[in-house]
Amino acid sequence: MTKPLGVYVHFPFCKRRCPYCDFATTAGSPPPHREYARAVLADLEGQVAAGMWEGREVRSIYFGGGTPSLWEPGEIARVMSGIVNLLPVRSNAEVTLEANPEPGELGNLSLLLEAGVNRLSLGIQSFQQKYLDALGRRHEEEHCFTAIEKARSAGFDNISIDLIHGCPGQSSDGAKIDAELAADCNVDHVSAYCLTIEEGVPMELAARSGEVELPGEDAAAEIEEAVIDALALNGFIRYEVSSFAKEGRLSEHNLGYWSCREFVGVGAGAHGFRLNGKAARDGGTRYRNLPDPALYLAESAGPAAAGSPKWGWPWDEGRSVWRSEHLEAENLLRQALWLGLGTAGGVDLARLAEWSGIDPRLSYEPTLARLEGQGLIVRSNDKVRPTRLGFRFNDSLVASL
Repeated sequence: MTKPLGVYVHFPFCKRRCPYCDFATTAGSPPPHREYARAVLADLEGQVAAGMWEGREVRSIYFGGGTPSLWEPGEIARVMSGIVNLLPVRSNAEVTLEANPEPGELGNLSLLLEAGVNRLSLGIQSFQQKYLDALGRRHEEEHCFTAIEKARSAGFDNISIDLIHGCPGQSSDGAKIDAELAADCNVDHVSAYCLTIEEGVPMELAARSGEVELPGEDAAAEIEEAVIDALALNGFIRYEVSSFAKEGRLSEHNLGYWSCREFVGVGAGAHGFRLNGKAARDGGTRYRNLPDPALYLAESAGPAAAGSPKWGWPWDEGRSVWRSEHLEAENLLRQALWLGLGTAGGVDLARLAEWSGIDPRLSYEPTLARLEGQGLIVRSNDKVRPTRLGFRFNDSLVASL
Protein backbone atom coordinates (compact mmCIF):
# COMPACT_ATOMS: atom_id res chain seq x y z
CA MET A 1 0.00 0.00 0.00
CA THR A 2 1.41 3.37 -1.04
CA LYS A 3 1.72 6.26 1.38
CA PRO A 4 0.35 9.71 0.45
CA LEU A 5 2.92 12.33 -0.46
CA GLY A 6 2.91 16.05 -1.19
CA VAL A 7 5.39 17.94 -3.37
CA TYR A 8 6.29 21.53 -2.62
CA VAL A 9 8.14 23.53 -5.30
CA HIS A 10 9.50 26.88 -4.10
CA PHE A 11 9.97 29.69 -6.63
CA PRO A 12 11.72 32.42 -4.63
CA PHE A 13 11.64 35.24 -7.16
CA CYS A 14 9.49 38.38 -6.86
CA LYS A 15 9.39 41.71 -8.60
CA ARG A 16 9.43 43.41 -5.21
CA ARG A 17 9.38 42.27 -1.58
CA CYS A 18 6.40 43.31 0.52
CA PRO A 19 7.33 45.23 3.69
CA TYR A 20 5.93 42.51 5.99
CA CYS A 21 7.51 39.52 4.19
CA ASP A 22 10.20 37.35 5.75
CA PHE A 23 9.90 34.41 3.34
CA ALA A 24 12.84 32.97 1.41
CA THR A 25 12.51 35.33 -1.56
CA THR A 26 14.65 37.55 -3.73
CA ALA A 27 13.53 40.56 -5.76
CA GLY A 28 14.73 42.98 -8.38
CA SER A 29 16.29 40.78 -11.06
CA PRO A 30 14.58 38.76 -13.80
CA PRO A 31 14.18 35.11 -12.76
CA PRO A 32 16.52 32.57 -14.41
CA HIS A 33 13.54 30.61 -15.70
CA ARG A 34 15.20 27.68 -17.46
CA GLU A 35 18.18 27.38 -15.14
CA TYR A 36 15.96 27.31 -12.09
CA ALA A 37 13.71 24.62 -13.55
CA ARG A 38 16.83 22.57 -14.30
CA ALA A 39 18.02 22.96 -10.69
CA VAL A 40 14.64 21.95 -9.26
CA LEU A 41 14.54 18.82 -11.40
CA ALA A 42 18.14 17.93 -10.49
CA ASP A 43 17.16 18.29 -6.83
CA LEU A 44 14.18 15.97 -7.26
CA GLU A 45 16.12 13.47 -9.38
CA GLY A 46 18.77 13.15 -6.68
CA GLN A 47 16.22 12.47 -3.97
CA VAL A 48 14.39 9.89 -6.07
CA ALA A 49 17.63 8.19 -7.14
CA ALA A 50 18.54 7.77 -3.47
CA GLY A 51 15.27 5.94 -2.83
CA MET A 52 13.86 8.59 -0.53
CA TRP A 53 10.29 8.43 -1.80
CA GLU A 54 9.77 4.77 -2.69
CA GLY A 55 6.30 3.43 -1.92
CA ARG A 56 4.69 6.88 -2.01
CA GLU A 57 2.01 8.36 -4.25
CA VAL A 58 1.73 12.09 -4.87
CA ARG A 59 -1.65 13.47 -3.81
CA SER A 60 -0.82 17.16 -4.15
CA ILE A 61 1.70 19.50 -5.77
CA TYR A 62 2.11 23.10 -4.67
CA PHE A 63 4.06 25.86 -6.43
CA GLY A 64 4.69 28.53 -3.79
CA GLY A 65 6.95 31.52 -3.46
CA GLY A 66 7.88 34.15 -4.09
CA THR A 67 5.67 34.70 -7.11
CA PRO A 68 5.54 31.45 -9.10
CA SER A 69 3.13 33.00 -11.61
CA LEU A 70 6.20 34.92 -12.88
CA TRP A 71 7.77 31.60 -13.95
CA GLU A 72 7.43 30.94 -17.66
CA PRO A 73 4.56 28.46 -18.17
CA GLY A 74 6.78 26.28 -20.35
CA GLU A 75 9.20 25.80 -17.46
CA ILE A 76 6.35 25.03 -15.06
CA ALA A 77 5.16 22.43 -17.56
CA ARG A 78 8.69 20.99 -17.68
CA VAL A 79 8.82 20.71 -13.89
CA MET A 80 5.37 19.13 -13.84
CA SER A 81 6.43 16.63 -16.46
CA GLY A 82 9.53 15.82 -14.42
CA ILE A 83 7.50 15.21 -11.27
CA VAL A 84 5.11 12.89 -13.13
CA ASN A 85 8.01 10.98 -14.68
CA LEU A 86 9.93 10.62 -11.42
CA LEU A 87 7.13 9.91 -8.95
CA PRO A 88 3.77 8.11 -9.05
CA VAL A 89 1.15 10.88 -9.20
CA ARG A 90 -2.52 10.23 -8.54
CA SER A 91 -4.66 11.04 -11.58
CA ASN A 92 -6.77 13.58 -9.69
CA ALA A 93 -3.88 15.13 -7.74
CA GLU A 94 -4.44 18.71 -6.62
CA VAL A 95 -1.93 21.05 -8.31
CA THR A 96 -1.86 24.58 -6.90
CA LEU A 97 0.07 27.62 -8.08
CA GLU A 98 0.28 30.94 -6.24
CA ALA A 99 -0.29 34.07 -8.31
CA ASN A 100 -0.44 37.79 -7.74
CA PRO A 101 -3.55 39.58 -9.05
CA GLU A 102 -1.52 42.38 -10.63
CA PRO A 103 -1.94 42.08 -14.45
CA GLY A 104 1.82 41.77 -15.08
CA GLU A 105 2.17 39.00 -12.49
CA LEU A 106 -0.98 36.95 -13.00
CA GLY A 107 0.63 34.76 -15.65
CA ASN A 108 -0.86 33.11 -18.73
CA LEU A 109 -3.73 31.28 -17.10
CA SER A 110 -4.62 29.11 -20.10
CA LEU A 111 -1.03 27.88 -20.39
CA LEU A 112 -0.92 27.19 -16.66
CA LEU A 113 -3.97 24.95 -17.03
CA GLU A 114 -2.30 23.18 -19.95
CA ALA A 115 0.79 22.65 -17.78
CA GLY A 116 -1.34 20.73 -15.26
CA VAL A 117 -2.19 23.39 -12.70
CA ASN A 118 -5.80 22.87 -11.58
CA ARG A 119 -6.03 25.16 -8.55
CA LEU A 120 -5.08 28.85 -8.37
CA SER A 121 -4.19 30.63 -5.15
CA LEU A 122 -4.44 34.41 -5.55
CA GLY A 123 -2.63 36.76 -3.17
CA ILE A 124 -5.51 39.20 -2.88
CA GLN A 125 -4.72 40.24 0.75
CA SER A 126 -7.51 42.87 0.67
CA PHE A 127 -10.20 44.04 -1.73
CA GLN A 128 -9.89 47.60 -0.41
CA GLN A 129 -7.31 50.08 -1.67
CA LYS A 130 -6.60 51.66 1.71
CA TYR A 131 -5.55 48.32 3.16
CA LEU A 132 -3.57 47.33 0.08
CA ASP A 133 -1.67 50.59 0.45
CA ALA A 134 -1.14 49.97 4.16
CA LEU A 135 0.31 46.55 3.35
CA GLY A 136 2.59 47.96 0.68
CA ARG A 137 0.99 45.88 -2.08
CA ARG A 138 1.40 47.04 -5.66
CA HIS A 139 -1.88 45.84 -7.13
CA GLU A 140 -5.05 47.91 -7.03
CA GLU A 141 -8.42 46.84 -5.70
CA GLU A 142 -9.93 46.43 -9.18
CA HIS A 143 -7.16 43.96 -10.03
CA CYS A 144 -8.51 41.65 -7.32
CA PHE A 145 -11.89 41.32 -8.96
CA THR A 146 -10.58 41.09 -12.53
CA ALA A 147 -8.02 38.40 -11.56
CA ILE A 148 -10.76 36.18 -10.16
CA GLU A 149 -12.92 36.78 -13.25
CA LYS A 150 -10.01 35.99 -15.58
CA ALA A 151 -9.24 32.79 -13.70
CA ARG A 152 -12.85 31.61 -14.00
CA SER A 153 -12.97 32.55 -17.68
CA ALA A 154 -9.72 30.66 -18.35
CA GLY A 155 -11.27 27.51 -16.88
CA PHE A 156 -10.13 27.38 -13.26
CA ASP A 157 -12.93 25.84 -11.21
CA ASN A 158 -10.97 25.80 -7.93
CA ILE A 159 -9.81 29.23 -6.76
CA SER A 160 -8.35 30.11 -3.39
CA ILE A 161 -7.47 33.57 -2.15
CA ASP A 162 -5.32 34.90 0.68
CA LEU A 163 -6.63 37.67 2.93
CA ILE A 164 -4.60 39.49 5.57
CA HIS A 165 -6.41 41.06 8.51
CA GLY A 166 -5.08 43.17 11.36
CA CYS A 167 -3.16 45.49 9.04
CA PRO A 168 -2.45 49.15 9.93
CA GLY A 169 -5.61 51.17 10.25
CA GLN A 170 -7.99 48.24 9.85
CA SER A 171 -11.20 47.92 11.84
CA SER A 172 -13.37 44.86 12.37
CA ASP A 173 -15.90 46.36 9.93
CA GLY A 174 -13.18 46.76 7.32
CA ALA A 175 -12.02 43.17 7.72
CA LYS A 176 -15.63 41.97 7.57
CA ILE A 177 -16.08 43.74 4.23
CA ASP A 178 -13.09 41.87 2.79
CA ALA A 179 -14.55 38.53 3.88
CA GLU A 180 -17.96 39.41 2.42
CA LEU A 181 -16.38 40.50 -0.87
CA ALA A 182 -14.54 37.18 -1.04
CA ALA A 183 -17.90 35.41 -0.76
CA ASP A 184 -19.46 37.72 -3.36
CA CYS A 185 -16.67 36.77 -5.79
CA ASN A 186 -17.65 33.12 -5.37
CA VAL A 187 -14.17 31.85 -4.56
CA ASP A 188 -13.85 28.30 -3.26
CA HIS A 189 -11.30 28.72 -0.49
CA VAL A 190 -10.03 31.53 1.73
CA SER A 191 -6.82 31.56 3.75
CA ALA A 192 -7.28 34.38 6.25
CA TYR A 193 -4.14 35.32 8.13
CA CYS A 194 -3.63 37.78 10.93
CA LEU A 195 -0.76 40.06 9.97
CA THR A 196 2.40 38.84 11.66
CA ILE A 197 5.59 40.82 11.26
CA GLU A 198 8.93 39.32 12.14
CA GLU A 199 11.77 41.27 13.66
CA GLY A 200 13.81 43.25 11.16
CA VAL A 201 11.36 43.43 8.24
CA PRO A 202 10.54 46.98 7.07
CA MET A 203 7.05 47.04 8.55
CA GLU A 204 8.33 45.89 11.96
CA LEU A 205 10.90 48.67 11.95
CA ALA A 206 8.19 51.18 10.98
CA ALA A 207 5.91 49.93 13.76
CA ARG A 208 8.71 50.11 16.29
CA SER A 209 9.49 53.72 15.32
CA GLY A 210 5.83 54.71 15.47
CA GLU A 211 5.59 55.32 11.73
CA VAL A 212 2.73 52.82 11.45
CA GLU A 213 0.30 51.65 14.11
CA LEU A 214 -0.94 48.09 14.26
CA PRO A 215 -4.14 47.01 16.04
CA GLY A 216 -3.67 46.05 19.68
CA GLU A 217 -4.22 42.51 20.91
CA ASP A 218 -7.90 42.99 21.80
CA ALA A 219 -8.66 44.86 18.58
CA ALA A 220 -6.88 42.18 16.53
CA ALA A 221 -9.00 39.49 18.22
CA GLU A 222 -12.21 41.41 17.38
CA ILE A 223 -11.07 41.79 13.78
CA GLU A 224 -10.37 38.06 13.50
CA GLU A 225 -13.76 37.14 14.97
CA ALA A 226 -15.47 39.44 12.45
CA VAL A 227 -13.72 37.64 9.57
CA ILE A 228 -14.60 34.19 10.95
CA ASP A 229 -18.27 35.09 11.42
CA ALA A 230 -18.61 36.70 7.98
CA LEU A 231 -17.11 33.69 6.22
CA ALA A 232 -19.26 31.25 8.20
CA LEU A 233 -22.41 33.18 7.31
CA ASN A 234 -21.46 32.85 3.65
CA GLY A 235 -21.03 29.08 3.66
CA PHE A 236 -17.32 28.71 4.34
CA ILE A 237 -16.24 25.86 6.62
CA ARG A 238 -13.35 26.60 8.95
CA TYR A 239 -11.31 23.43 8.66
CA GLU A 240 -8.07 24.70 10.16
CA VAL A 241 -7.04 27.70 12.18
CA SER A 242 -6.56 30.03 9.19
CA SER A 243 -8.32 28.24 6.31
CA PHE A 244 -11.95 28.28 5.20
CA ALA A 245 -13.49 26.37 2.32
CA LYS A 246 -16.75 25.70 0.55
CA GLU A 247 -18.04 22.13 0.84
CA GLY A 248 -15.73 19.78 -1.06
CA ARG A 249 -13.03 22.42 -1.56
CA LEU A 250 -10.71 21.77 1.36
CA SER A 251 -7.11 21.95 0.20
CA GLU A 252 -5.54 18.50 -0.08
CA HIS A 253 -2.05 19.97 0.20
CA ASN A 254 -2.97 22.02 3.25
CA LEU A 255 -4.55 19.00 4.95
CA GLY A 256 -1.37 17.07 4.26
CA TYR A 257 0.73 19.54 6.22
CA TRP A 258 -1.66 19.57 9.16
CA SER A 259 -1.87 15.78 9.30
CA CYS A 260 1.92 15.30 9.41
CA ARG A 261 1.99 13.84 5.91
CA GLU A 262 5.37 13.44 4.21
CA PHE A 263 6.26 15.99 1.55
CA VAL A 264 9.08 16.58 -0.86
CA GLY A 265 10.66 20.02 -0.78
CA VAL A 266 12.45 21.21 -3.93
CA GLY A 267 13.70 24.67 -4.81
CA ALA A 268 15.71 27.25 -2.90
CA GLY A 269 14.47 27.57 0.67
CA ALA A 270 11.95 24.72 0.31
CA HIS A 271 11.11 22.59 3.35
CA GLY A 272 10.49 18.85 3.28
CA PHE A 273 9.58 16.04 5.67
CA ARG A 274 10.32 12.33 5.48
CA LEU A 275 9.62 9.44 7.81
CA ASN A 276 12.46 6.97 8.21
CA GLY A 277 10.09 4.00 8.04
CA LYS A 278 6.41 3.32 7.64
CA ALA A 279 5.39 5.33 10.67
CA ALA A 280 6.63 7.84 13.23
CA ARG A 281 7.88 5.11 15.58
CA ASP A 282 10.98 4.90 13.33
CA GLY A 283 11.64 8.64 13.53
CA GLY A 284 11.84 11.16 10.69
CA THR A 285 13.65 14.16 9.29
CA ARG A 286 12.59 17.69 8.48
CA TYR A 287 14.87 19.61 6.16
CA ARG A 288 15.27 22.96 4.46
CA ASN A 289 17.14 23.66 1.24
CA LEU A 290 19.67 26.42 0.76
CA PRO A 291 17.61 29.65 0.84
CA ASP A 292 19.92 31.66 -1.43
CA PRO A 293 18.86 31.05 -5.05
CA ALA A 294 22.36 31.78 -6.37
CA LEU A 295 23.90 29.14 -4.09
CA TYR A 296 21.14 26.68 -4.92
CA LEU A 297 21.73 27.16 -8.64
CA ALA A 298 25.48 26.83 -8.17
CA GLU A 299 25.07 23.54 -6.32
CA SER A 300 22.87 22.18 -9.10
CA ALA A 301 25.64 22.89 -11.61
CA GLY A 302 28.47 21.55 -9.45
CA PRO A 303 29.93 18.03 -9.52
CA ALA A 304 28.19 15.31 -7.54
CA ALA A 305 29.92 13.74 -4.57
CA ALA A 306 31.88 10.69 -5.67
CA GLY A 307 29.83 7.52 -5.56
CA SER A 308 26.58 9.15 -4.50
CA PRO A 309 23.57 10.76 -6.21
CA LYS A 310 23.69 14.52 -6.59
CA TRP A 311 21.42 15.27 -3.66
CA GLY A 312 20.81 11.88 -2.19
CA TRP A 313 19.78 10.69 1.24
CA PRO A 314 21.55 11.40 3.50
CA TRP A 315 22.83 14.60 1.96
CA ASP A 316 26.44 15.66 1.93
CA GLU A 317 27.36 18.86 3.71
CA GLY A 318 27.29 21.77 1.29
CA ARG A 319 24.67 20.22 -1.01
CA SER A 320 21.13 21.55 -1.48
CA VAL A 321 20.06 21.01 2.11
CA TRP A 322 20.92 23.90 4.37
CA ARG A 323 19.54 22.54 7.62
CA SER A 324 18.05 19.23 8.68
CA GLU A 325 16.67 17.93 11.95
CA HIS A 326 16.23 14.32 12.94
CA LEU A 327 13.10 13.77 14.99
CA GLU A 328 12.47 10.86 17.31
CA ALA A 329 9.00 9.35 17.74
CA GLU A 330 8.29 11.51 20.80
CA ASN A 331 9.01 14.71 18.83
CA LEU A 332 6.85 13.58 15.95
CA LEU A 333 3.99 12.72 18.28
CA ARG A 334 4.11 16.18 19.79
CA GLN A 335 4.14 17.77 16.34
CA ALA A 336 1.21 15.63 15.22
CA LEU A 337 -0.74 16.73 18.31
CA TRP A 338 -0.23 20.43 17.88
CA LEU A 339 -0.75 20.29 14.14
CA GLY A 340 -3.89 18.20 14.50
CA LEU A 341 -5.28 20.53 17.16
CA GLY A 342 -4.99 23.33 14.61
CA THR A 343 -7.69 21.60 12.53
CA ALA A 344 -11.43 21.33 13.06
CA GLY A 345 -11.22 17.54 12.90
CA GLY A 346 -8.66 17.40 15.69
CA VAL A 347 -6.77 14.19 16.43
CA ASP A 348 -7.49 10.54 17.05
CA LEU A 349 -5.36 9.52 20.04
CA ALA A 350 -5.63 5.80 19.30
CA ARG A 351 -4.38 6.33 15.75
CA LEU A 352 -1.50 8.48 17.01
CA ALA A 353 -0.56 5.78 19.51
CA GLU A 354 -0.33 3.20 16.72
CA TRP A 355 1.55 5.65 14.45
CA SER A 356 4.15 6.75 17.00
CA GLY A 357 4.44 3.76 19.33
CA ILE A 358 3.72 6.13 22.25
CA ASP A 359 0.26 6.34 23.77
CA PRO A 360 -0.69 10.04 24.16
CA ARG A 361 -3.68 8.98 26.29
CA LEU A 362 -1.11 8.25 28.98
CA SER A 363 1.74 10.68 28.35
CA TYR A 364 -0.46 13.71 27.64
CA GLU A 365 -3.45 13.01 29.89
CA PRO A 366 -2.71 15.76 32.48
CA THR A 367 -2.18 18.34 29.74
CA LEU A 368 -5.30 17.34 27.83
CA ALA A 369 -7.39 17.42 31.02
CA ARG A 370 -6.15 20.94 31.76
CA LEU A 371 -6.84 22.15 28.21
CA GLU A 372 -10.34 20.66 28.41
CA GLY A 373 -10.94 22.43 31.72
CA GLN A 374 -9.86 25.71 30.12
CA GLY A 375 -12.39 25.22 27.34
CA LEU A 376 -9.73 24.97 24.62
CA ILE A 377 -10.52 21.39 23.54
CA VAL A 378 -13.36 18.90 23.70
CA ARG A 379 -12.88 15.15 24.05
CA SER A 380 -15.05 12.25 22.99
CA ASN A 381 -13.52 8.85 23.62
CA ASP A 382 -10.20 8.95 21.72
CA LYS A 383 -11.12 11.98 19.60
CA VAL A 384 -9.84 15.43 20.63
CA ARG A 385 -10.63 18.61 18.75
CA PRO A 386 -10.20 22.32 19.42
CA THR A 387 -13.08 24.58 20.39
CA ARG A 388 -13.53 28.02 18.86
CA LEU A 389 -11.69 29.34 21.90
CA GLY A 390 -8.95 26.81 21.23
CA PHE A 391 -8.62 28.13 17.69
CA ARG A 392 -8.42 31.69 19.01
CA PHE A 393 -5.70 30.83 21.50
CA ASN A 394 -4.04 28.21 19.34
CA ASP A 395 -0.55 29.53 20.08
CA SER A 396 -1.13 29.03 23.80
CA LEU A 397 -2.61 25.60 23.19
CA VAL A 398 0.42 24.55 21.13
CA ALA A 399 2.86 25.94 23.69
CA SER A 400 1.32 23.80 26.41
CA LEU A 401 1.91 20.51 24.60
